[in-house]
Amino acid sequence: FRVTCLERTAVDLACLLGYERAVALIDAALHAGADPVVLNRMVVNAKRRHGIGTVRAALAFADRLSESPGESISRVRMAEVGLPAPRLQVNIFDENGIWVARTDFGWLDRGVVGEFDGLVKYVGSPEEVARAVMREKTREAAIRRLGWGVARWNWQDLADRRAFHSLIEAAFDQASNRIRGHAEPA
Repeated sequence: FRVTCLERTAVDLACLLGYERAVALIDAALHAGADPVVLNRMVVNAKRRHGIGTVRAALAFADRLSESPGESISRVRMAEVGLPAPRLQVNIFDENGIWVARTDFGWLDRGVVGEFDGLVKYVGSPEEVARAVMREKTREAAIRRLGWGVARWNWQDLADRRAFHSLIEAAFDQASNRIRGHAEPA
């Protein structure tokens, strides 16, 4: 079978999409190992191709650390509503340097971490779903015990820009300034 390389496939597909989905696609390509230099060269060489402006903007915004479409579109939404750009894939450690958790997003200067909740981790038998929910609750409690504020959202929250902005701002307002331990971006 004749196929195109990852970079060419990503550019070709992203030309057909709107901005937020193009960001998710380019993020996924970068996460899968696409070469940003090759992607950029393809975009430059495409000149007036239909959709290339969207791809150019998506490539400028893309981040290989985004691990899911929900995370990518969350970043787009944050930028749209004027929220500060978060760090991605933040590792949280306790006061003894013991790793506690890795979060999707972190506003380290605000003492807040953020989590996009897709449905994938909540699929399975009722017992498996219950275990997943309990793991999430235990993990979040450990993060909160260290003084971090936690914001959680899902696809429905992303659909309402005003509510999404308010959700993150409320986490900023409620965050503790007494964080114990430290955080490190991936």
